[in-house]
Amino acid sequence: MNKIRIVLLCHLSCKDIRDNLSLRKLWPENIFRKVLHKKLIQYEDNAPWNLSLIQELEKHKELEIHVVSPHIGLRKEIASFSLGAIAYHFFKSDSFFPFNYLKRRFEVIGNKPYKKNRLLINRLITKIQPNIVNLIGAENPDYASAVLDIKGFPILLTCQTVYSNPNRKLFDKNFSQLRWNIEQDIFKKVDFFSCMGELHRDLVLKYRPDAKIFKLVFPYKSFPELSEVEKKYDFVYFAQTVSVKKGANNAIEALAIVKEKYPQVSLLVVGSNQEPYKSALNKRIEELHLTDNITFHDYFPRQEDMFQYVKQARFALLPIKMDIVSGTILQAMRMGLPVVTHITSGTPLLNRDAECVLLSEIDDDKTTAENMISLMSSPELANKLIANAHHYIDARDNAAKMAGKIWLEQYEAIMNYYYKKAQIPESLIYR
Repeated sequence: MNKIRIVLLCHLSCKDIRDNLSLRKLWPENIFRKVLHKKLIQYEDNAPWNLSLIQELEKHKELEIHVVSPHIGLRKEIASFSLGAIAYHFFKSDSFFPFNYLKRRFEVIGNKPYKKNRLLINRLITKIQPNIVNLIGAENPDYASAVLDIKGFPILLTCQTVYSNPNRKLFDKNFSQLRWNIEQDIFKKVDFFSCMGELHRDLVLKYRPDAKIFKLVFPYKSFPELSEVEKKYDFVYFAQTVSVKKGANNAIEALAIVKEKYPQVSLLVVGSNQEPYKSALNKRIEELHLTDNITFHDYFPRQEDMFQYVKQARFALLPIKMDIVSGTILQAMRMGLPVVTHITSGTPLLNRDAECVLLSEIDDDKTTAENMISLMSSPELANKLIANAHHYIDARDNAAKMAGKIWLEQYEAIMNYYYKKAQIPESLIYR
């Protein structure tokens, strides 16, 4: 049987992978980042959802999977090895080199950014000779830009998000016009897309009306078993990066309103908090007299450790602005934490069958605070949300267990369309 050879172009790191790589110390990059008041880099788990995807696709013997990914700290330009049936190919990304970081700050749009990365990726793809290149996330230009050079293979773009969302300019303080432009160039190049929600589907169709879009279903990811811990905080806000688009400012403003009724209310903030946003946030915390009500903790290298730490809170405060439904909301629901969040294009669907989260309009801090007070005042409400969220997550997990079969069907449809000119089955198109 001829297997379908897939290149998964994505971010990925975990302990098993790092154990197979020759890695150096990261102090040269961190000296530079410290001068710029940027987060220091370290070896940590990255994109665990992609690991879940790989583990699911590995079950399907019709597929031959090659993962191509950047990795910090490589001693060699390219490091290849196999784990089980999966072939991994990591390349030394130039994204972490200080000179290249500064260069891209002033990048001329007409230039060819990430030139070295693109050269290494295309060298690997030429050697692998895949049937399909599956790009996971066009918003990551350090590897996504390489598809602009690929010829002779169909490309499937799996949309983790859509960076060129007009709201990005409103809510993302680190907005990059270069990333926007590269994603737009990728949209023009790619014919096949997969999207999880209507927001991303509609944005893709806005930019590419002729796009062939599949429904994105991500595989089930087993959640680590967590031990019970003493509850020390009322609310927790957690994100990889504390930011406006993740609603950190809304969490602070709402907390100040709650403090008027509950002076001892406490909030645990977990995530990387970078300058200049860190100083602005701390200044606002002082102005609102919340210094004694908030505890900060940096992001955890291991996601499991972060989950265990977050469980010290009774409720989750996650006022997101950009995501359809953020992974943190689903993670909080899995941990049995009642969630207060914003209305986005996806969060109302969480309450379609039964109320699972408490919602308010984006930037409506007063209603967010009222929802927080409702949880603190009503154990019955909190228990109802926990029970409903449990049922929602169970149903979602059962559907996700079919993800591998769905991905295989989509790969086969792309193969037949691209190489045999066969029509894509209507049942696979995301309408």
